[in-house]
Amino acid sequence: MWKEIHTSPDLNVEKLNFEDSLWLNLFKWYSIFCHYKDEYDSEIYDYVKNYNIPVICLKEGVWAYIKNNLIYIAGIDSAYILNKKGKKEIKIGEYI
Repeated sequence: MWKEIHTSPDLNVEKLNFEDSLWLNLFKWYSIFCHYKDEYDSEIYDYVKNYNIPVICLKEGVWAYIKNNLIYIAGIDSAYILNKKGKKEIKIGEYI
């Protein structure tokens, strides 16, 4: 349902094959990082830098869904977008 899905052990940039993951792209041009914790920011920024793809970071109990071609955040906490400009909080009910 999205460009790519990764959890912490998968994020080693040197192990990823970018071309193999291009078939996932329903969440616009974002990758999704599940089970997100702030301590993963450095690894995620490395990924963003290497692949030039922004990442929607979902903590445990947070999910994203598409409605009317917009990406909405739901669950028990905020989500975050990490891109080359930095980190942006997306609160429950807000959309991307």
